[in-house]
This record gives sequence, C-alpha cells and structure tokens, in this order.
Amino acid sequence: MVEGKMAKLLPPALVLKQVVYHDMDRGEKELGPAFRLVSGDLAPGADIAAGYRLIEKEPPKGFEPHVQLHKHDVSSVYMFLGDLQVEVNLEGEKYIVSAPRAAYIPAGVKHTYRPISGTGYVVVILRGAKYE
Repeated sequence: MVEGKMAKLLPPALVLKQVVYHDMDRGEKELGPAFRLVSGDLAPGADIAAGYRLIEKEPPKGFEPHVQLHKHDVSSVYMFLGDLQVEVNLEGEKYIVSAPRAAYIPAGVKHTYRPISGTGYVVVILRGAKYE
C-alpha cells in the first residue's frame, strides 16, 4: 500500500474488462490481459490516460484486430515493446513494424493495430483524462 500526501498520484493498475472500440474478452483470451495505469478517474487531476496490453501468447495465425478502426479527439502514442511484430493501420494504410517501435497518432486519425507474431507489450498514452 502506498501512503502519503501525494499517494493519489500513484494509483494501482486496474484490470480492464470493458473499453470502447475493443473486444476485451477476445483480446484477453487470445493475447493476454490489459491494464489501465493512469487516468482522470484513477489519479484525480490527471490530464492523460495510459495503459497497456500484455501480449503473453503468440497471436493465433490470421489473428484479426480485437480493436475496431477508430479515432480520438486528442493525440495518442502506441509503443510496441518486446519481441513483437505488429500491423499498424492508420487511415486504412497498413504498416508492418517490429518492436521496439512507437506510433504517434494525431487527433482525428483513424487507427488500430493487430499483433502478428511474438510476445511483449502494447503501451498506449492518450492526451486526455479519459479514453474515449
């Protein structure tokens, strides 16, 4: 347990079960769990949201994205870490990248990703207190 005057700025990770645009059940079953690390509801006053998916299982052959093509009103960064190969879809253009790699997503750009092979982490940081 973290105690002290500023302890509210060190929230514990929260297991994510529902996230807009995401098939969380399939993602967890086929890849691994997802967590929220910080957001306005976890750390009062936070103006960013951050979380990650642990990809602890090799993606099934032909794995389809568990995240719908979507956009946000604020920019975000996706960081691919570990021994991952990922397909990043930006406005319908698909790019195959290997970790470590980051994808900067400007506000309003439709995007999704699809793990192709390997294991690791997908870390997401969104400029906004809430993921929406």
